[in-house]
Amino acid sequence: MATFELESNGTLATATAVTLGSAMNGQLSTSSDVDWYSFTATGSGLVSLVFDAPTNDSYSTNYNVGLYNASGGLLREYGVGRDSTLNLGPIAAAGTYYIEVESGYYYSNGQYAATVNFTAGSVSNYESEVNNTLAAADAVTLGSAMNGQLSTSSDVDWYSSPRCPARTPRRLTRRPKRPGRLATAPVWSAGRGKFVCSTWPILLAGCEWLQARVSIA
Repeated sequence: MATFELESNGTLATATAVTLGSAMNGQLSTSSDVDWYSFTATGSGLVSLVFDAPTNDSYSTNYNVGLYNASGGLLREYGVGRDSTLNLGPIAAAGTYYIEVESGYYYSNGQYAATVNFTAGSVSNYESEVNNTLAAADAVTLGSAMNGQLSTSSDVDWYSSPRCPARTPRRLTRRPKRPGRLATAPVWSAGRGKFVCSTWPILLAGCEWLQARVSIA
């Protein structure tokens, strides 16, 4: 039997509880309607969501789907227009988390289905959201991979590590030739400038090196 959202679930406080691994059916009655869902995680792990959309558009956003913590802080968000499996990323602790579904740039009043999945395990090598300020930077271990993702075009991820070996810093000012190019240009923060200190790959995503927002301090 299909399971449907309970209206009104337009706020975090009135969120409809979902069962992990089971589809929840919903519908946005107007372009300003918002559907909230809650689920409980027993510990750290990775969250994904299978979104069955009534639309089939690869280039338009009909729905915005976001993962929020218990305080209502946005952890990750996607814009979708077709059936999608969304990697909503890691959560570091047990507790109640929330999924928000709202209209994207284009509105659809069709029925959608959302299935939340959770895989328990260590997330020590994943970024922790929100890490979009220097003060909230995730600590990394030199030589070990850190998994991260920019959930929106305005998202910023900060990382920190032990100070690099002493050397004369060289200011880095050149621009990458191709957007999204993978470059070996590690930087450390010194005041408002960024300086080369060792080899560490970063994804520039078409920005100047100084705008990469990566800090090894």
